[in-house]
Amino acid sequence: MISYIIWTLVFYFLFRFIFNFIVPIFQATRQMRSQVKDFQNKTQGQRPGFDSYPPQGGYQSGSTYTAGNGSAKSTSSASHSGTASPRPKADDYIDFEEVK
Repeated sequence: MISYIIWTLVFYFLFRFIFNFIVPIFQATRQMRSQVKDFQNKTQGQRPGFDSYPPQGGYQSGSTYTAGNGSAKSTSSASHSGTASPRPKADDYIDFEEVK
């Protein structure tokens, strides 16, 4: 009689372990894999030609390259506004004490 109770408890806990722990892990793993595949397929569809970036010659100042969307962009620094961002004035700087 006691062995019957022990075997029943063993099967009960084994059943609970399998269906409350192992099966949900497999389901979550399968769901994550499908979501990762969907995300990869989605991003591959959005970036055609991205694998060919950077150009074969590498980065060259003043060169023009074609982005993945087909528009040409210039990489020269002369194409910017030509002025550096304004530096703060010396009297604008506030000294601070070291925190110990």
